[in-house]
Amino acid sequence: FSINAEYTGQIGADQVQAGATFGMEQGMFALNATAGMYQVMGSDLGFGVLVEPFVDMGSFNVLASFFMQDRGESGAAAAADIEDMYFYIEPGFPIDDISSFGVTVEYSDPSSDVEEDEVFSTWPTYYLTPADDVTFLMTVGYIQPLADGADNGYGYGLELQGSF
Repeated sequence: FSINAEYTGQIGADQVQAGATFGMEQGMFALNATAGMYQVMGSDLGFGVLVEPFVDMGSFNVLASFFMQDRGESGAAAAADIEDMYFYIEPGFPIDDISSFGVTVEYSDPSSDVEEDEVFSTWPTYYLTPADDVTFLMTVGYIQPLADGADNGYGYGLELQGSF
């Protein structure tokens, strides 16, 4: 069983930011959570919350993520390119010692102030980890806007992740 917590803060010429991160692991369960607030001078207080539970049962695992932010009445945001809310879940399973497969299912609301901009998407993903701290991802996706008459979308991606 392990728990870690971190706190950060910053005061700038025109903004104030503060946040806290919490993580814990117990057997096959893990949880990471982050909360933060920010205020740009002359605007309302904004906040964001991210919660990510993970369950690893060896031959099967599930990762989920929930994010929500409130930009305040004036709409000022520290990270304007991030959705106001999203939820996703990714069940996955290992194929062998260096590869695994998962399917992400996501609902997102880019702006809580805009009606009918919500999106549902699904992203099957293949993960290849040829060495410690190196992962290659290959994914394809189907994107379904929930607004009436909106066109479906498709996507693909290749990503290389590494830690040095």
